[in-house]
Amino acid sequence: MRNHAWPVGLYPTLLERARFRDVAQHRPTVDEAVAVADPDLVAARPWPAERAGPPLVITTALAAR
Repeated sequence: MRNHAWPVGLYPTLLERARFRDVAQHRPTVDEAVAVADPDLVAARPWPAERAGPPLVITTALAAR
């Protein structure tokens, strides 16, 4: 989900409070994302800032049973 209003560090706590389990965060690098990104988008610019630091955070969790 996209949400630019909340700090990404808050999501794990909220998910755990909602009884999700196996909460994890991954910060992929541009080099990792290239394998799944649109090749034209990747070739469109050099991505210098994104190469210096991960451009996004992926938060995953499993629903409680």
